[in-house]
Amino acid sequence: MATINTKASFQCPVQKVWQTVVALTNYSWRRNIEQVEIIKSGKKFIEHTKKGRQTTFRVTASETCRRYDLNMENKLMKGHYTYRFSNDKGETSLEITLDADAKWYFKPFAGFYLKKQVNAYIEDLRKAVEK
Repeated sequence: MATINTKASFQCPVQKVWQTVVALTNYSWRRNIEQVEIIKSGKKFIEHTKKGRQTTFRVTASETCRRYDLNMENKLMKGHYTYRFSNDKGETSLEITLDADAKWYFKPFAGFYLKKQVNAYIEDLRKAVEK
């Protein structure tokens, strides 16, 4: 199992970061997402990348501006994302933890790949909320 833990701070209110993360129909800020297919009123959705990959997500916990948890699965792996939001004097902190089990043939690359994906997500999120 690969575990990735990343923390980031944003110079904006927590509500703005939260709304950007959970607004599934507004994915234009994400550089690698072509489409988000929403199933079951936002409790389950499928992200389609520009390279044709699909990842299915299921929301397992949601607490406005505090917590957002998701199970994920695609052809390479399955796992669990945990997002934790906090706010202090107008600065928002976001901690993302991903625990994933990769298929045997992808295990040697999983940690590097996941870290790269999470870092790109944070970078895109920063551009979206701090403009």
